[in-house]
Amino acid sequence: MSKSRHTEAQMITALKQLEAGRKVEDVAREYGVSKHTIYAWKAKYGGMDVSEAQEAKRLGNLISASPVDVAFVGIGENGHLAFNDPPADFETDEPYLVIRLDEACRMQQVGEGWFAGVDDVPARAMSMSVRQIMKTEAIVCTVPDRRKAQAVRDCLGPGTGVSPDHPASILKNHPNTFVFLDSESASLL
Repeated sequence: MSKSRHTEAQMITALKQLEAGRKVEDVAREYGVSKHTIYAWKAKYGGMDVSEAQEAKRLGNLISASPVDVAFVGIGENGHLAFNDPPADFETDEPYLVIRLDEACRMQQVGEGWFAGVDDVPARAMSMSVRQIMKTEAIVCTVPDRRKAQAVRDCLGPGTGVSPDHPASILKNHPNTFVFLDSESASLL
């Protein structure tokens, strides 16, 4: 990937201008880039604050410095893997991502008692990327509760494939994955 001549702060500032109603063509002209580049920035940084982008970069640099022995992950009710909601990005090399949580994921956080109501759940979360998870030596995945049984079946059940629409399905491709299900989450297998 080529290094951008624009900082994360500049890219996010450009995107904030779009959110405020400026036309893509005008923002692209001001920053000396193509509309395609603006859309690429939006895919990577859309909805982020500068501090979030900087923290993701800082964490990425830290984790890239040494191999990771084990990743402890979970499967969400929507099949997400460590907050990589469907459709998950299986291709990015970024170690950490700021991810917009979909409604199902946000409702899960309420259902698990982490937040009082859906309005209290942050719209974004920082998560290790799917590719970074797959680089670890071992993956330990724990999945409790009946409400995750459909996701377990969709992601790990017999005859199911690997798909960004079922992010946790990628665990099938890791040679050293250990999945722990309780009787409830395994009930549809």
